[in-house]
Amino acid sequence: NCGVIGTISAGASAIETYASVGGIAGYNNGTIANCYSSIKLFGSTSTSYYEYGGSRGYTHVGGIVGVNNKTIINCHSAGDISASAKKYNNQVYTYAYAGGIVGDNIGTITNCYTTCISTATSDTSAYFGGIAGYSSSTISNCYFLDNMEKGVGSGTNNTTKCTIEQLTQRSTYIGFDFENDWVWDESLQSYP
Repeated sequence: NCGVIGTISAGASAIETYASVGGIAGYNNGTIANCYSSIKLFGSTSTSYYEYGGSRGYTHVGGIVGVNNKTIINCHSAGDISASAKKYNNQVYTYAYAGGIVGDNIGTITNCYTTCISTATSDTSAYFGGIAGYSSSTISNCYFLDNMEKGVGSGTNNTTKCTIEQLTQRSTYIGFDFENDWVWDESLQSYP
Protein backbone atom coordinates (compact mmCIF):
# COMPACT_ATOMS: atom_id res chain seq x y z
CA ASN A 1 0.00 0.00 0.00
CA CYS A 2 1.35 3.40 -0.93
CA GLY A 3 0.26 6.88 -1.85
CA VAL A 4 1.79 10.07 -3.23
CA ILE A 5 0.51 13.65 -3.28
CA GLY A 6 2.51 16.47 -4.88
CA THR A 7 4.42 17.50 -8.01
CA ILE A 8 7.19 15.59 -9.81
CA SER A 9 9.24 16.84 -12.75
CA ALA A 10 12.12 15.07 -14.48
CA GLY A 11 14.10 15.57 -17.66
CA ALA A 12 17.02 14.28 -19.67
CA SER A 13 19.17 15.84 -22.37
CA ALA A 14 21.77 13.88 -24.34
CA ILE A 15 22.49 12.07 -27.59
CA GLU A 16 20.25 9.11 -26.62
CA THR A 17 17.71 9.96 -23.94
CA TYR A 18 15.22 8.02 -21.85
CA ALA A 19 13.03 9.58 -19.17
CA SER A 20 10.57 7.42 -17.25
CA VAL A 21 8.53 9.24 -14.62
CA GLY A 22 5.70 7.92 -12.46
CA GLY A 23 3.77 8.87 -9.36
CA ILE A 24 4.97 5.67 -7.66
CA ALA A 25 7.87 4.51 -9.86
CA GLY A 26 9.59 5.42 -13.10
CA TYR A 27 9.95 1.77 -14.16
CA ASN A 28 8.13 -1.29 -12.80
CA ASN A 29 9.62 -4.75 -13.11
CA GLY A 30 7.65 -6.33 -10.25
CA THR A 31 4.19 -5.87 -8.72
CA ILE A 32 2.68 -2.55 -7.70
CA ALA A 33 -0.57 -3.06 -5.81
CA ASN A 34 -3.05 -0.97 -3.81
CA CYS A 35 -1.40 2.38 -4.56
CA TYR A 36 -2.62 5.81 -5.50
CA SER A 37 -1.22 9.12 -6.64
CA SER A 38 -2.77 12.55 -6.68
CA ILE A 39 -0.09 14.40 -8.51
CA LYS A 40 1.15 16.72 -11.23
CA LEU A 41 3.79 14.96 -13.35
CA PHE A 42 5.98 16.30 -16.13
CA GLY A 43 8.69 14.42 -18.01
CA SER A 44 10.80 15.65 -20.90
CA THR A 45 13.70 14.68 -23.13
CA SER A 46 15.89 16.76 -25.43
CA THR A 47 17.86 14.71 -27.94
CA SER A 48 20.62 15.79 -30.31
CA TYR A 49 22.24 14.23 -33.37
CA TYR A 50 25.58 12.50 -33.20
CA GLU A 51 27.99 11.87 -36.06
CA TYR A 52 27.41 8.10 -36.43
CA GLY A 53 23.72 8.31 -37.31
CA GLY A 54 20.29 9.10 -35.93
CA SER A 55 19.38 9.19 -32.25
CA ARG A 56 16.21 8.58 -30.29
CA GLY A 57 14.58 10.22 -27.31
CA TYR A 58 11.87 8.51 -25.25
CA THR A 59 9.70 10.08 -22.56
CA HIS A 60 7.31 7.88 -20.53
CA VAL A 61 5.07 9.51 -17.90
CA GLY A 62 2.30 7.79 -15.93
CA GLY A 63 0.19 8.58 -12.88
CA ILE A 64 1.43 5.35 -11.26
CA VAL A 65 4.39 4.20 -13.42
CA GLY A 66 6.32 5.56 -16.42
CA VAL A 67 7.02 2.12 -17.96
CA ASN A 68 5.20 -1.01 -16.73
CA ASN A 69 7.00 -4.25 -17.53
CA LYS A 70 5.18 -6.51 -15.04
CA THR A 71 2.02 -6.01 -12.90
CA ILE A 72 -0.06 -3.08 -11.69
CA ILE A 73 -3.23 -3.98 -9.78
CA ASN A 74 -5.80 -2.10 -7.67
CA CYS A 75 -4.36 1.39 -8.22
CA HIS A 76 -5.87 4.78 -8.93
CA SER A 77 -4.63 8.24 -9.84
CA ALA A 78 -5.74 11.85 -10.17
CA GLY A 79 -3.96 14.94 -11.52
CA ASP A 80 -2.19 16.19 -14.62
CA ILE A 81 0.23 14.03 -16.62
CA SER A 82 2.46 15.56 -19.31
CA ALA A 83 5.23 14.11 -21.52
CA SER A 84 7.41 16.05 -23.95
CA ALA A 85 10.13 14.89 -26.36
CA LYS A 86 12.12 17.44 -28.38
CA LYS A 87 14.73 17.00 -31.10
CA TYR A 88 17.41 19.33 -32.39
CA ASN A 89 17.68 18.17 -36.02
CA ASN A 90 16.09 15.83 -38.57
CA GLN A 91 18.33 12.85 -37.77
CA VAL A 92 16.64 12.41 -34.39
CA TYR A 93 13.39 10.56 -33.60
CA THR A 94 11.48 11.41 -30.45
CA TYR A 95 8.61 9.60 -28.74
CA ALA A 96 6.41 10.80 -25.89
CA TYR A 97 3.95 8.57 -23.98
CA ALA A 98 1.58 9.77 -21.23
CA GLY A 99 -1.22 7.99 -19.37
CA GLY A 100 -3.24 8.27 -16.18
CA ILE A 101 -1.87 4.90 -14.95
CA VAL A 102 1.20 4.27 -17.17
CA GLY A 103 3.04 5.95 -20.02
CA ASP A 104 4.06 2.69 -21.74
CA ASN A 105 2.55 -0.70 -20.84
CA ILE A 106 4.31 -3.94 -21.77
CA GLY A 107 2.99 -5.77 -18.69
CA THR A 108 -0.43 -6.23 -17.07
CA ILE A 109 -2.76 -3.58 -15.65
CA THR A 110 -5.83 -4.79 -13.73
CA ASN A 111 -8.57 -3.15 -11.63
CA CYS A 112 -7.44 0.47 -11.90
CA TYR A 113 -9.13 3.81 -12.45
CA THR A 114 -8.03 7.37 -13.10
CA THR A 115 -9.40 10.87 -13.35
CA CYS A 116 -6.11 12.24 -14.77
CA ILE A 117 -5.76 14.52 -17.75
CA SER A 118 -2.85 13.28 -19.89
CA THR A 119 -1.05 15.11 -22.70
CA ALA A 120 2.00 14.34 -24.83
CA THR A 121 3.97 16.36 -27.38
CA SER A 122 6.81 15.24 -29.61
CA ASP A 123 8.57 16.33 -32.77
CA THR A 124 8.10 12.76 -34.11
CA SER A 125 5.40 10.71 -32.29
CA ALA A 126 3.21 11.41 -29.25
CA TYR A 127 0.68 9.06 -27.61
CA PHE A 128 -1.57 9.80 -24.64
CA GLY A 129 -4.63 8.20 -23.10
CA GLY A 130 -6.72 8.01 -19.95
CA ILE A 131 -5.07 4.75 -18.81
CA ALA A 132 -1.92 4.42 -20.97
CA GLY A 133 -0.08 6.33 -23.65
CA TYR A 134 0.85 3.08 -25.36
CA SER A 135 0.08 -0.56 -24.58
CA SER A 136 1.22 -3.75 -26.28
CA SER A 137 -0.05 -5.99 -23.50
CA THR A 138 -2.99 -6.74 -21.19
CA ILE A 139 -5.32 -4.17 -19.63
CA SER A 140 -8.48 -5.34 -17.87
CA ASN A 141 -11.16 -3.79 -15.64
CA CYS A 142 -9.70 -0.29 -16.02
CA TYR A 143 -11.79 2.88 -16.06
CA PHE A 144 -11.02 6.48 -17.00
CA LEU A 145 -12.88 9.76 -16.84
CA ASP A 146 -14.43 11.05 -20.04
CA ASN A 147 -12.23 14.15 -19.96
CA MET A 148 -9.94 11.99 -22.15
CA GLU A 149 -10.91 10.84 -25.66
CA LYS A 150 -9.27 7.40 -25.49
CA GLY A 151 -8.20 4.97 -22.79
CA VAL A 152 -5.01 4.05 -24.66
CA GLY A 153 -3.30 6.46 -27.06
CA SER A 154 -2.00 3.65 -29.28
CA GLY A 155 -1.96 -0.13 -29.10
CA THR A 156 -4.08 -2.65 -27.19
CA ASN A 157 -7.12 -0.92 -25.71
CA ASN A 158 -9.49 -2.71 -23.35
CA THR A 159 -10.54 0.21 -21.16
CA THR A 160 -13.85 1.85 -20.26
CA LYS A 161 -14.61 5.57 -20.57
CA CYS A 162 -16.91 6.85 -17.79
CA THR A 163 -18.72 9.99 -16.76
CA ILE A 164 -18.20 11.35 -13.24
CA GLU A 165 -21.59 9.90 -12.32
CA GLN A 166 -20.54 6.43 -13.51
CA LEU A 167 -17.24 6.58 -11.61
CA THR A 168 -19.17 7.30 -8.41
CA GLN A 169 -21.32 4.16 -8.78
CA ARG A 170 -20.08 0.89 -7.33
CA SER A 171 -21.71 -1.10 -10.15
CA THR A 172 -19.29 0.47 -12.65
CA TYR A 173 -16.25 -1.29 -11.22
CA ILE A 174 -16.58 -4.80 -12.63
CA GLY A 175 -13.88 -7.07 -11.24
CA PHE A 176 -13.05 -4.87 -8.22
CA ASP A 177 -12.97 -6.76 -4.88
CA PHE A 178 -14.79 -4.51 -2.40
CA GLU A 179 -14.45 -7.09 0.37
CA ASN A 180 -10.64 -7.20 0.44
CA ASP A 181 -8.99 -4.58 -1.78
CA TRP A 182 -11.26 -1.55 -2.20
CA VAL A 183 -13.36 0.52 0.20
CA TRP A 184 -16.76 1.81 -0.85
CA ASP A 185 -18.70 4.30 1.26
CA GLU A 186 -22.18 4.87 -0.19
CA SER A 187 -22.67 7.98 1.94
CA LEU A 188 -19.75 9.81 0.30
CA GLN A 189 -20.97 9.41 -3.29
CA SER A 190 -17.36 9.45 -4.40
CA TYR A 191 -14.77 7.15 -5.95
CA PRO A 192 -13.56 3.94 -4.27
